Amino acid sequence: MKVAVNVEAMRLAKGLSQVQLGNLVTELGLPLNHTQVSTIERCGYKKGVSVDRLMFLARALCPEVTAQQWLLTPSSREGVDQRLENSR
Repeated sequence: MKVAVNVEAMRLAKGLSQVQLGNLVTELGLPLNHTQVSTIERCGYKKGVSVDRLMFLARALCPEVTAQQWLLTPSSREGVDQRLENSR
């Protein structure tokens, strides 16, 4: 669930739609459409998210945030949120 919540939070913080995020990830080399983004955000904790997808999502949304930081609980993400804010 942590990944699902963090993907959506970071996407919204960047002002991206699910379509735009899918396009960014696809441009980086991993085909991902808006339906897949939605599934990750809604069901990522049930189905799991592959390491490949996690790495591409991290690169697309916030290159300075590592994949490991995506696994943090929201309450432990203060540093991540601050770096995200500073990257705008």
